[in-house]
Amino acid sequence: FRIGLTLVASIGCTELLIMVIFRFIRIETWMPPLLVDLTDTLLLCVVASFLILYWVVNPMKILEEREKADKALHESETRYRLLFENMLEGFAYCRMLFDEDRPRDFVYLDVNSAFEKLTGLNDVIGKKVSAVIPGIREAYPELFEIYGRVALTGKPEKFEISSASFGGWLSISVYSTQKEYFVAVFDNITDRKQAEEAVANLARFPEEDPAPVLRFSFDGTILYANSASSCLRKLWNTEVGRKVPAGIAGSVLDVCGTGASKEIEVVCGDTIFSLIMVCVKNARYLNVYGRDITEQKRSGEEMRKLSLAVEGSSDWMLITNREGDITYVNKAVEKISGYTREELLGKNPRIFKSGKLPESTYKDLWNTILSGRVFNAIVTNRKKTGELFEIYNTITPLMDDKGAVTDFVAISKDVTQQKSLEERLDYLAFFDALTGLANRKLFLNRLGQSILKVAYSKKRIAVLSIDIDRFKLINDTHGPELGDQVLIEIGKVLAGSVREGDTVARFGNDEFEIALVDVSDSEDIVFVAEKIMKNVSQPLKLADTELVITVTTGIAIYPEDGKTANDLLKNATLALGKAKEQGRKNYYFYTAAMDNMASELLMMERRLYSALKNREFVLYYQPYVNANTKEIVGMEALIRWGSPDQGLVSPGKFIPVLEDMGLIIEVGEWVFEETFRQLKDWERKGLPVVPVSVNLSLIQFKQKDLFARVKRILSNADLSPDLITLEITESAFMQNVVSTISMLKEFKELGFSLSIDDFGTGYSSLSYLKKFAVDILKIDISFIRDIVTAPDTASIVTAIIAMAHSLNIKTIAEGVETEEQWKLLRGLGCDIIQGYYFHRPLPAKDMEIVIRGNSNIPS
Repeated sequence: FRIGLTLVASIGCTELLIMVIFRFIRIETWMPPLLVDLTDTLLLCVVASFLILYWVVNPMKILEEREKADKALHESETRYRLLFENMLEGFAYCRMLFDEDRPRDFVYLDVNSAFEKLTGLNDVIGKKVSAVIPGIREAYPELFEIYGRVALTGKPEKFEISSASFGGWLSISVYSTQKEYFVAVFDNITDRKQAEEAVANLARFPEEDPAPVLRFSFDGTILYANSASSCLRKLWNTEVGRKVPAGIAGSVLDVCGTGASKEIEVVCGDTIFSLIMVCVKNARYLNVYGRDITEQKRSGEEMRKLSLAVEGSSDWMLITNREGDITYVNKAVEKISGYTREELLGKNPRIFKSGKLPESTYKDLWNTILSGRVFNAIVTNRKKTGELFEIYNTITPLMDDKGAVTDFVAISKDVTQQKSLEERLDYLAFFDALTGLANRKLFLNRLGQSILKVAYSKKRIAVLSIDIDRFKLINDTHGPELGDQVLIEIGKVLAGSVREGDTVARFGNDEFEIALVDVSDSEDIVFVAEKIMKNVSQPLKLADTELVITVTTGIAIYPEDGKTANDLLKNATLALGKAKEQGRKNYYFYTAAMDNMASELLMMERRLYSALKNREFVLYYQPYVNANTKEIVGMEALIRWGSPDQGLVSPGKFIPVLEDMGLIIEVGEWVFEETFRQLKDWERKGLPVVPVSVNLSLIQFKQKDLFARVKRILSNADLSPDLITLEITESAFMQNVVSTISMLKEFKELGFSLSIDDFGTGYSSLSYLKKFAVDILKIDISFIRDIVTAPDTASIVTAIIAMAHSLNIKTIAEGVETEEQWKLLRGLGCDIIQGYYFHRPLPAKDMEIVIRGNSNIPS
């Protein structure tokens, strides 16, 4: 508006001035009127344009520049205000009030939040300090002098004050900005002052303190030390008046240089000290107070270990507050549940709820733990994936000093696998793991229950004990995996061959048992036994192999063959043994005579144990004679049992029992030792010693360390190996051709001779005899017995002798009892004769007489 009025007035004045000038020069006398008007208008426009440019455009530019300057100033003020407000030190901007250049009071113009926090003063801007802190002049008379001096001189000053109003010690630095105005900077030094005061106080009475107290000069020299610091001085290998090691001296210099206190840890023997260093600059020394923190450190280490143990534990550990909100979970909770720690914190444990437990369980849980008691139970929970799992949950309430429950700690063990294992163990306790059939325990239990049910009726129960024929051969030939498949398939066949109420069980290896309940007569049992044999014998195709399986069965019947489950099982097993003796692939019913034989066998086993222990075994020797000259060319060592009750027992009765018992190994070793000892004894007596044959049983021959054992015994006896002939049955030779060749080669290289016993009853071939490098063939007694009366038998013996001679092998005919047998064998070319016709087996002392030439040999 003002600019507009100015423009109108200016243009009006200009127009008036132009008219005066035009009148003065009388322009109308020499210029046309139209041209005068145009000139007047043009001059007026020029003036108006200049006025507009000056009064309108120029002020707008000035206003724009002023706005930019104001904005920059505002941004600068904002930045400095933020910096001012966020400083850790307190700032106060004040104006001093003077009375004739003496400070009378001062007014707060601006303060930051740190000032308010440090001093505890709020809402002070624009107020006098005397009004904010009543009585401050009396409490701090020097305060106004310092502020006034800084305001007048402009030199900064720093001082420290302590007041309850400030809540401790403050360091105040005062700076002048211009006369009457100044800035005060506040810093809280309460901690440092307290540490300095503590060390100073302790330094006054160091000897009375059980903790180390020392004083250092600024170069690290010990100025003073109390007796409790002896451990540290010994550690540093220094005393009062001497410098400490470089590391400690460096810490002293750091503290002295900065003026701040410092804390370091030192291990001294079994003790850990915290050393607090405080510099006293005005006194030019540094005080050190030691504090024993061994227990604190150990507790901290124990807490660290406990934390690691809890975090690394495989047990579920979860903590909730009283309201049930989860406040802590360890890694096991994450691993077991599938939830992360972040997903669980703040949640309620009902997140794991499976819905498988009744609400009464949860009600009982809360009633228990809220009453301060521990809750224990197996709980079914649900994982994040929805999968169920079971834990054995122990929830313990935590209480405060007043006995109020504050938190709950749940320590749980995942028992999902354990319960599964228990179920598996329960199954295995009653069922066979391979076939799924009942095992011995369940079979006997069911059989016993069946016996109780039929005890007062006329019904019968039959127990069938079944073995697979030649199962070991199947295992050895095709491997154990196929053998297991055979057992599984046979189990299925047996289960399908009986009624639903009957029990089929597997006791181990190829031993199966069947309990037929509610049997009317023996014909029913025979029907089932034959049905089983028929079903089992069907061709069985496994993998690429087709097998024909047969079984042998022993049968015992309740109540005739036993009144208890164990008696029936035992007698069925005896019948099975008898069935095997009859040629396998059949069945056999139990008879009382079998029990008598089993009792006798059991008694013999007991006696044989005693015989080995009491050295009741003795060796007899039966000579071999040359078929032509009748000269003794060797002998056979034969074991006898001198039983105190039964007298001299034949080997045919007790050797099979020794083999079944496994004692044949120990007895066979004794035979070698006794034979070698006797030969050595005859050598020492100067007797003409001939080679002796020692028999090896099939079980001995299967020993992997047989060669090593015999070699050791030979070495101990210091006997020449060419005096020993190892005699092995033909069937033993053919058990495992490869291993037999390897073992016999070792014996041959050592110097032993080899003989095949019972030749003609097995399956030897000429190629095997050649590979085995056999020295002697012993023709079986079954051929010799009928050689005179049976021409076919004589032909067989003739063929054996001819075959042996063609391979450069000698022949022995055993069991020669008549002159006719001897003469016929001699005519057939047999090399050596053994039998009663020449010599019976004799004990060593009687054999010694024969060797000396004092026996009567028939002519």
